[in-house]
Amino acid sequence: MKIKTTDLTSLTDIMARLRDPVDGCPWDLQQSHATLVPMTFEEVAELADAVAAGDSANLCEELGDVLFHLVFYAQLAEEAGDFDMQTVIDQVAEKMVRRHPHIFAGKVYANEAEQAADWQRIKAEEKALYPDTYPHLTPLLKTDNLPAMAQSVAMQKQLQKLGFDWQHADEVVPKIHEEIDELKAEMQTGDTEAMADEFGDLLFAVLNLGRKLKIDPEMALRKANHKFYSRSEQMIAEMGGTAAFADLSLDEKEALWQAVKEKVSE
Repeated sequence: MKIKTTDLTSLTDIMARLRDPVDGCPWDLQQSHATLVPMTFEEVAELADAVAAGDSANLCEELGDVLFHLVFYAQLAEEAGDFDMQTVIDQVAEKMVRRHPHIFAGKVYANEAEQAADWQRIKAEEKALYPDTYPHLTPLLKTDNLPAMAQSVAMQKQLQKLGFDWQHADEVVPKIHEEIDELKAEMQTGDTEAMADEFGDLLFAVLNLGRKLKIDPEMALRKANHKFYSRSEQMIAEMGGTAAFADLSLDEKEALWQAVKEKVSE
């Protein structure tokens, strides 16, 4: 069977041009793998929206945006001397062929359960080729595919089973204050990387408090988002539109916010 291939040269050439050290785009030259990740999440979310809406034209566009991000990651890796886009394509193609021996190698399975078990066996053999960053924790946690917040809570719950946890929720509060103080100290230095590190510690501590209070962080944050949207919408409506609202001073905006907040709580 001949496997169809797709030429990505035009896209990889554009990406290389955007990253040209002399004549490239300033914004693209500033990006790194780390800075791309939040934007990639955003693009995937837009892709999911297009799928949910059944909008094929928008789906095509969003797939292109996600693909461009993948090419961007590969370009950065190529510049670092790690790998290029062709290596990415070759590796995933080889992996899919290897994991489907019933399609590409004539293997016969008795049933779907046997096929699924063989898939997991092949996958485990592949994973064994790479060193495990957390050899003692990985068999317990299995959180690699979770979003960051869910991953944090899952890790906290697992360590709780091993006896490493606070007994009561109020014991977490001083830890949150400690992390805030450490973040404030780094804010004085202006060290972006150190601030990000302490900010992550603060988020982790807040998630710990939510876990102890049996609060789902995703739903709590979504509720807070909608509360903020609702109050902001009311402020703008009371001013008769965004232009009038934007013309207010910061103190006037704060006073309006408090008035709306009080009205909603009545």
